[in-house]
Amino acid sequence: MATKKTIKPTDKVRVYKNIVGSVSFKLRNIVTNWEETVEYKDMVISDIEEMLGYADLNKMFNKNKFLIKDESIREYLRLN
Repeated sequence: MATKKTIKPTDKVRVYKNIVGSVSFKLRNIVTNWEETVEYKDMVISDIEEMLGYADLNKMFNKNKFLIKDESIREYLRLN
């Protein structure tokens, strides 16, 4: 019997930038820049949950512009 992975909002997950160029977004009144040369970032799940609350960032996750490869995390965040 397989045990289900426990996911906490404080866990980190690797998020890949699946677009060309740099990206900037505002989270908790802090502007975050994701430079063109940076391929991925390790992000806290609670930050990703907050990002999903913004329509434009939500769309980037759902269209895999920001890609999370871990299927259990994708399921937890209810991503396509």
